[in-house]
Amino acid sequence: GVLDGIEDDRAALLERLGLRTRGAAPAAVFYRAVSMAADPATRGKLVHAWEAQRARRTGPLLEQLDDVVRIRRTQARADGAASVLDRTLRRSHLDEARAAAFLDAYLERAVDAAGRLAARIRAATGAADHPLDHFGAYARTVVDGAGLPTFSLEGCLDYLAAVTRDVFGIAFTPLPSSQPHERVVVGAVDGRTVGVATFDLWETPHRGGRITAVSAGLSGSTGPPAPHTGPTTLPAAGVLCRHKVDARGERVVSFESVHSILHEFGHVVNHWLLQRHTPSDVGLDYLPLERIEDLSTWFEKWAYHPRFAEHLALPLGDVGGLAVCARVKRLEFLSANLDRAVVAALDFDVHRRGSGGFADSFHRLDERFGLAGLCRLSTVAGYLLWPLCRAYPGANFAYLWG
Repeated sequence: GVLDGIEDDRAALLERLGLRTRGAAPAAVFYRAVSMAADPATRGKLVHAWEAQRARRTGPLLEQLDDVVRIRRTQARADGAASVLDRTLRRSHLDEARAAAFLDAYLERAVDAAGRLAARIRAATGAADHPLDHFGAYARTVVDGAGLPTFSLEGCLDYLAAVTRDVFGIAFTPLPSSQPHERVVVGAVDGRTVGVATFDLWETPHRGGRITAVSAGLSGSTGPPAPHTGPTTLPAAGVLCRHKVDARGERVVSFESVHSILHEFGHVVNHWLLQRHTPSDVGLDYLPLERIEDLSTWFEKWAYHPRFAEHLALPLGDVGGLAVCARVKRLEFLSANLDRAVVAALDFDVHRRGSGGFADSFHRLDERFGLAGLCRLSTVAGYLLWPLCRAYPGANFAYLWG
């Protein structure tokens, strides 16, 4: 409810600025407007007004998050655990000391990298205060008018299948579907069926359509019969592919979407390759927490591989545009990396302690690592509602570990 209130406040701010959302996410509209503003002072004022909408609701959000932490602490004590984190790490091969050392080292590197990026942005855009707020304007200088290509969705799915076949030995067999917007495939290794994946092709009119996926674990219905074994319940996943249709009527996706679909399909392959599944919706409850993002993070790197352009037979101009896309994507990761690290450190710190809340933990991190000017608590507070934070309190470091 608090997050919805922030979205409403921000939509109202955009209306006052004369920026229509037309159904698009307010953040996307704002990011585009700020990145196109030429004057650093104007960008600074816009960001200040934007952040104020979030900051005034940060207190109520933190109160609710801290209430949840208190409940978790009570439950952990009743379960005989030394802390909430202690209970969570029962699903991990890492002990608390090793996880803490990993987080400290990661956060130290992230602060250093954010400082260097801030200096580059300041030099390129003239931004004096909070240069990371001006990343969009900096990214425009990197693009420098280059045409950013889109990519055939069918070609990207074929590339995904080729990588999966060549690296893991998993061959795809298409299944017929009565839905024109679906692509259903069965994966098999040496003739043994390992799983099913459904790609839901959903057209969206918005720019920069993303691809998201939900790994569904074990399918609730009987899958196609595996050779020589009869009907079986198979690991299954649904991948939602949001795309646009170009002037030629072809489904196309952005580089961001290619990156996302490869990442999400890494989760699918994780389900398919494991030999043992537990009798639950997810089926992977025994998997160590720090391994949750390993294969998906590895898989997304194929978006940067030279084979991608070769597989899609991109013309020379699009190959150059792909290189710009890849550079901007790496910079975007870098620009958000400190926030990601702070979220993981906050989640870890508050759940290893028996008292105190997220504001206390943020203050401790700021004193140790010098976050001022690089990261705001109001910016990262909403991220503490990410699914991994909710499902496994204290273990959000699994994203960084991957």
